[in-house]
Amino acid sequence: MKKKNIVVSFPLDRRNDYSRNDLLDGTNHEIEVNQISTFEQENQHFYIVNGFDITRNCEIVILLIKQGNVLRKVPLLDYDELNRYAINSRVLSESEIQILLDRNGYYVSSIPLTTISNIVSQSRQVQNQQQNRNITLGKQKIMVFYDTDGRKFILSSAAEYLGLPVPKSIKYLPLKNFNDLAQNYNIYGPDWYRLLSEIEYEWIRKNFNIRREEIDDVDVIEYRDQYFVTRPIFENNDFGLAHAFYNFGDDMFDCVQINNYQKGIIDRYYSTDYQRKNRLVRIDGDISRLVPEPCFEQTDTTHFRR
Repeated sequence: MKKKNIVVSFPLDRRNDYSRNDLLDGTNHEIEVNQISTFEQENQHFYIVNGFDITRNCEIVILLIKQGNVLRKVPLLDYDELNRYAINSRVLSESEIQILLDRNGYYVSSIPLTTISNIVSQSRQVQNQQQNRNITLGKQKIMVFYDTDGRKFILSSAAEYLGLPVPKSIKYLPLKNFNDLAQNYNIYGPDWYRLLSEIEYEWIRKNFNIRREEIDDVDVIEYRDQYFVTRPIFENNDFGLAHAFYNFGDDMFDCVQINNYQKGIIDRYYSTDYQRKNRLVRIDGDISRLVPEPCFEQTDTTHFRR
């Protein structure tokens, strides 16, 4: 198998005692995958990744979990716990690793610091609650995500359950109620969502109870006829790994240049706030590795809000 690199978001370990993990530095790490093994607990699929951390220049072992259609990093409070589960893990073949990464993406976000036993316990509680309430997806309630321009999305898993055509539209939404959704519903920003037509939305509204959630706008900077977005928007949309970062001052300090095709996707699926800047403060990184324009024409048309 050709070695694949993944980009993993490492949370910041704020513990002040000797147990603090210095690798958990609150930044993205590029990791070259050498081996992946897997084990299952309470219907939760875990993956142990052995690889080389290019960002920190060291060998590394991390734990991932599959939640829905994406992989997430599981930062453990004590990595000695992993040894108890690694004994019964199964090493994936090269083709299985390729399929896993191709299907679930090469950008891995993170859940908060936790333990494997806590994840297993929470999974058991959720299963028991679902059995006790006899609630299945789509019978009584569907979560709908709204942006300020009137777009409406549902999770791709819900779209698949309802049998909607092409259930995947976009992988990332900047959710306003992120903490509650992540903690109580295992819904994060990069999840895969389905954009609804008005006819589809009206059918859902008439047949299901809707839980409404809001989506934040996306800031787009216009500078000398070029366009820029913040790094989370760029990388969570699977546009690639950002290598050059533009600082425009204020809170727009970690921006990435986008090409016309990428701008078309952002305009189609997000409510956008365009900000014209006349001053570029600083550029960090390798400008020569910017993403090139694609060789095909973008045909989507979108309402622009400035």
